[in-house]
Amino acid sequence: MFLLYTNMRSLCKSNNNIKGEDMGKIIEATEAGFSVNGKDILKRITMEVETGVSVAVMGANGSGKSSLIKLLAGISEPQTGRIQRNFTSYAYVPEHFPEHLSFTVKNYLQLLAGMDRRQEGEKAAHYARLFGLEPFLDTPLKKCSKGTKQKAGFIQALMKKAEVLFLDEPFTGMDESSVQIAASLLMEWKGTIVFTLHETELAYQLATHIAILENGHLTSLSPVQRTSHLMEITYRMNENRLKAVQLVGDTYRLTVEETESDKTIGEILKNSGHIIEVKEKEER
Repeated sequence: MFLLYTNMRSLCKSNNNIKGEDMGKIIEATEAGFSVNGKDILKRITMEVETGVSVAVMGANGSGKSSLIKLLAGISEPQTGRIQRNFTSYAYVPEHFPEHLSFTVKNYLQLLAGMDRRQEGEKAAHYARLFGLEPFLDTPLKKCSKGTKQKAGFIQALMKKAEVLFLDEPFTGMDESSVQIAASLLMEWKGTIVFTLHETELAYQLATHIAILENGHLTSLSPVQRTSHLMEITYRMNENRLKAVQLVGDTYRLTVEETESDKTIGEILKNSGHIIEVKEKEER
């Protein structure tokens, strides 16, 4: 069962690095169309993504979700209409990790350490421990399981310090524990997110807005209507047994639906935890 989440923010870049007049809009698509081999995949897409939102793109298989993610990111360009992007950096996690990479997991994460190798190296090591990748650090990525590859891809997206995350089924192949950790990290992440997920309930928990695609047409883009409040539970525990967000040392935080808060507090106490604070999560 997924206990957590809701969230995010956003940012963008124009097609030619020309920022729009309204800096609240990260992405603006106007009558954008995309086709492959003469077949229309996306048709007359008009939408706006505002700074600070998390948009879940939903629809049946073949409705164009992955294509829309790539189009908004700038990986693909529209053949008709236009897309203005007001971000200068983004990170992308595809549903299928590239098969040709010869790096080991460790080399791949080290490659992303950037200029400040010590600080970023420590961060990469922290993420590797968090997602249980330590036994696979010397394994070539092409020999890793689907879940291990997705964890490595997800970590690289977080380490890139991008303004916008574009995530196409980022949790595919991950075990439930890793999904909860990944979702917790997204909830703490500062930036815009556009994503697809097969897990409808989790998508609604993570999203601030839902975009519905049907046969390449965007039929709606609307805010998520919350039916219950979210609660933040801060506590101390010797081990991170509940896969919560680590604040500092042995102090952790879980964000749960109000209806799940009593059960979660019971789990914390049963695992010898100490409750520090329980409060309603502030609206963004």
